[in-house]
Amino acid sequence: MSESRQSMEHRWGTRVAVNAPATVRDTTGHLATAVVRNASLSGAFVETATPFALLARVAVKAGARGGEWLHGCVVRVERNGIAIEWPDPDLQAVAALLGVRRARPRPAAAPPRADQHRGVESARRLP
Repeated sequence: MSESRQSMEHRWGTRVAVNAPATVRDTTGHLATAVVRNASLSGAFVETATPFALLARVAVKAGARGGEWLHGCVVRVERNGIAIEWPDPDLQAVAALLGVRRARPRPAAAPPRADQHRGVESARRLP
């Protein structure tokens, strides 16, 4: 018999693509340039060439100017970046981070189908 390993998601919220430039700071004050690739209410994946240690305490600020520092802990280290968990997130700061998403063109709405339109008209004629 073969065993298959399944991973379990531990996120508190839905992951949202952000793709925003950011700065990461560790407890010594060292600053690194980065890109927040995605984020949720419980954390984010931050792409950076700067190495950070597992369980290191860090802060992330997305956007070119302003923004708030979100404090977290490195919970996964990959060759292209780090996963950060916010242990006690400031919800306004998380909302601001999620709002930094780069604008993407919205697809045009599809026109209503003919059968949908007739259904609305026939419903109006009912007593």
